Amino acid sequence: MNLSDRRDATRQTMERFVGPAFAWGEHDCGVMVISHLRLFGYAIEEGGWSTPLGLQRWLSRNGGSGPAFLDGLIGNRIAPAQRIVGDIVEMPAPLSFLGAFGIAMPNSRVLAYYEGAESAAIIQPSSFLAAWRP
Repeated sequence: MNLSDRRDATRQTMERFVGPAFAWGEHDCGVMVISHLRLFGYAIEEGGWSTPLGLQRWLSRNGGSGPAFLDGLIGNRIAPAQRIVGDIVEMPAPLSFLGAFGIAMPNSRVLAYYEGAESAAIIQPSSFLAAWRP
């Protein structure tokens, strides 16, 4: 996918997830990443969970963890420093068993959910754990 298409897909993801309040299985980082990957042509079912435990069960059926799911779906990781618009990133998370995932934006920013925000927001994380290029 060329950079212009990546930008457009990222804009669509941002328009869908910035604004609506966080809700497990409807507006959370897992659904946001899956929705974003579908714009890149990946065939994945959205959601199917309504609690953190439900997400953990979904992950156990789909690779065991968020990073394992993305490794199996996308393939090799990239160095977080190599991320460009539309890449998927993992950041440190308060619920470490679930992880915290977001979408790379311009200027080292990320579209993600974080504590204190009612919906997805554009943030500037201080560190990254991993990145994937769909």
